[in-house]
Amino acid sequence: MILPKLAASYSSILDSTIAENGSKALANVGGIMGTGGSKADIQQCTVVDNLGYGIGSVRTDSLRLGGVVIGRNRLEDGTTASLFGSGITSNGYNLCDDAPAALSKTRDVLSRDPLVTRIGYHGGKILSCYPLQGSPAINGGNAWVVNTTANRPDTRGFARMVSNILGQRANIIDIGAVEVNTENTFTVRSASNEGAGTFKAAIEGQGPSHRRIVFDPSMSGKTIDVLTGNLVRGDWHVEIDGTNLAEPVTLASSVGERVLVVQDQAGISANGIIFSGIARASSGTYGGLSFEKGTSLGMSRCQLGPNSNRILLLNGLRRVHLNVVYVF
Repeated sequence: MILPKLAASYSSILDSTIAENGSKALANVGGIMGTGGSKADIQQCTVVDNLGYGIGSVRTDSLRLGGVVIGRNRLEDGTTASLFGSGITSNGYNLCDDAPAALSKTRDVLSRDPLVTRIGYHGGKILSCYPLQGSPAINGGNAWVVNTTANRPDTRGFARMVSNILGQRANIIDIGAVEVNTENTFTVRSASNEGAGTFKAAIEGQGPSHRRIVFDPSMSGKTIDVLTGNLVRGDWHVEIDGTNLAEPVTLASSVGERVLVVQDQAGISANGIIFSGIARASSGTYGGLSFEKGTSLGMSRCQLGPNSNRILLLNGLRRVHLNVVYVF
């Protein structure tokens, strides 16, 4: 993204994901580039995985960063390349995987892996980079931002549910373009098929339509037999994150059913999960995942299989984005 020269006033770049771009020109900046007299407020953005510097400026620029994730930007030789130039200042609450001098506010988080996914589908209509478990972006923003209708949604269009430091709610605004609503998080602690703390309770139980499912460390390497296909209801989005586990958890069906049935207009995103099943050939069922019309799928570092029948039933899947997915 190249900003205009000699700007008369500040432009705003808000709640945006700038990822997997590259540039040979303009000081080798792959993300956001000022070009001389550029002025911009860059707020609640995620700038990652660009070839070249994430954000760059020349001396006459004024680029003000607040609540920005900057990580995994690299030069061709592999050198970390977060910020370039002297026209960058911090408004605080930025997260960066190195320690550039421009990020000098006490609330900036430096030399930390942001632990966000590569760009992919994580709900909404726009691709984004989702903070994984343990990411310092989660609840890492300004604790004095209050929860009002004036707050902008995140890059996906989901509400940023936040509270100030005097409130009793646990959810503080996140750093970056995506808000992980920790109050809508369900933790799987049991490999059983019924009851509290199970995957079935997490995905089908009472609660918000936009939900996040994570796994207790004790679930590392376990297989969860879902028996019959668990429903992801229409208009829901479910984020399934198993990346904190030492060994991936497996979601399987031993009775010839689909592991998940994603209904009309719903979507799922899965990170670090194995989906497996044994489908009954006589019944024509599918051992993996079933998607009805208008549904969406995002997967990162997942495995599909082994399955004794087809892995996916795609009946009108609206969008799919796969990143390092092993299918057999």
